[in-house]
Amino acid sequence: PLSLLTQWRAEAERHFPPSRRPSVHEYHGGGRHLTPQQLRAMDMVLTTYQTLAGESDDGPLFQVYWRRIILDEAHSIKNRGSRTAQAAFRLRSFCRWCVTGTPLQNSIDELYALVKFLRVDPWSAWPEWRNAVTLPLERGRRGDGKAMAAAMDAARRVVQPLLLRRTKSTKDPQTGELLLELPPKHVHVLNLQLSEPERDFYDALYKKVKTQFDTFVASGEALTKYTHILQLILKLRQALCHPFLVFARDGAADSDFERLEQRCLSEMSRDGGKSQKFVANILEELRQGALPDCPICVDTPEDPAMTPCGHIFCRECAIKAMDEWKGECPVCRQPGALSRRSLKILPGASRFPSRLLARASAPEGAGAGAGAVEGGGAGGCNEAAYSTKMRALMRLLREDIEAGRRAVVFSQWTSFLDLVGAAIDAAAIPCRRFDGSLSREERQARVAWLSEEVAPAGEGGGVADAGRALLVSLKAGGVGLNLTAATRLYLLDLWWNPAVEEQAIQRVHRIGQTSEVHVYKFVVSDSIDTDLLDLQGAKARLLEDALESGGSREGTSKLTMDDIKRLFNPCRSSLKSLQNGSEAPPVNTAAPEVAPERQVREAP
Repeated sequence: PLSLLTQWRAEAERHFPPSRRPSVHEYHGGGRHLTPQQLRAMDMVLTTYQTLAGESDDGPLFQVYWRRIILDEAHSIKNRGSRTAQAAFRLRSFCRWCVTGTPLQNSIDELYALVKFLRVDPWSAWPEWRNAVTLPLERGRRGDGKAMAAAMDAARRVVQPLLLRRTKSTKDPQTGELLLELPPKHVHVLNLQLSEPERDFYDALYKKVKTQFDTFVASGEALTKYTHILQLILKLRQALCHPFLVFARDGAADSDFERLEQRCLSEMSRDGGKSQKFVANILEELRQGALPDCPICVDTPEDPAMTPCGHIFCRECAIKAMDEWKGECPVCRQPGALSRRSLKILPGASRFPSRLLARASAPEGAGAGAGAVEGGGAGGCNEAAYSTKMRALMRLLREDIEAGRRAVVFSQWTSFLDLVGAAIDAAAIPCRRFDGSLSREERQARVAWLSEEVAPAGEGGGVADAGRALLVSLKAGGVGLNLTAATRLYLLDLWWNPAVEEQAIQRVHRIGQTSEVHVYKFVVSDSIDTDLLDLQGAKARLLEDALESGGSREGTSKLTMDDIKRLFNPCRSSLKSLQNGSEAPPVNTAAPEVAPERQVREAP
């Protein structure tokens, strides 16, 4: 990953004495001008997977016979058919290493790409692996337990002799002491109760989504509608972060649902329904002005850029795709549409209208002067439309700042970070943001800012001056970063792949950490969040079985149809009350109600 180039260079300088320090060259961007002869003269060459994937067949990287090739975050080549994996396979070397904390993310079949790169014969030949692992795996997925066990055993026999596995609980066999001494890590699950308008909105959305899912199942279309079903689940997860995220993505042709949106927005804004015209204008702006999803990452565009043919991408996604698509637009295949010269960055483009952003982020309890939005008068608001998760986060961040602690906040959705960041700015909390729109230099500056030392209290500084927060997009900052300056980590939304979340946690709890680390998972009670949390635990155990002996089930973190049915199991009390026609129990809307934490303390 691009963010790791600087770290590798720094580690080389730290571990070698000045007299023996290796020559290091970064083969990326402007550093790609070196010839094969010049590269051979270097002791260490650093590059990114994107640069490797864009290298021509006769490029310098493929002309050098390397002494050793190390793939950091080696799971990046998990898709054996991708341009990145194919380019890695073509590299020539004497030694090959794969370094990763998550060798499996979706399926046991992903191990093949690592085996092929390591050139472990005969298994590096696809027909051999397919007969020993892939075909039995497919039969196992259809219910053949013996075939599944055979596939898992075959994969373990191939991988275990190659695997040097070290976890934080690994002990020295001779002394019995931990190989790595780190301060303890505490994982807390914050069980939050939705406010009444949020609960009403979520329950209605859940009923609507479940009806669509049941229709697909009844008609036998569930498997062919897999992507659409994931989008339905996405809406539910976003609604738990903030209803505005769903407003910005949903057309809501259902008139009853439209009325529910208006009521939710009015009540969250504490207008009591007095400014219906303002609310209607906001919803209309959202539906007409919301940016379309990036066709590459299928998410709301980060730092949106538009091609001459009118398609909008994340800036980072577009830059990554330039070499792969040879300048063609991935949507309409127009030649030359995807180039740095033709891309037009949309400055200040937001998926939320400014009035809505002001309402969602104004300081809580602010009067019309501080929290007012465009239009004033009846359109003004007396209190911010904070969601339950935002209120809980703001409370914790204020405590961190007062205590001089540094915190990292992760979310999968940059649209949610828009709302959270605006609220943090309004509260005058020192904050920076790390997402895919940043250049390499800007990324380095944000990480350095988090680690910046402040003057002691007696020299013009103070405890509060040390406190600060870094907002991080899970896609851009979930791997490779060193954020050990922080001692608090907040996961605002859950992901069904436990390996992805664990990678994010390891940004803070890693070598170099000198203080106890507290990780907080924001989980809304009686919602899809609780099912995702249980699903994470089950999948983490399956992933462990895939690498250790004794397991006979595939360690997959891709949502299966059984997993999806489990997520749509109507066993929640709120749904029961809705189906029975009774009213949901009243919930305090003044502040998020935090149920007693479920705390898990892991070994240091």
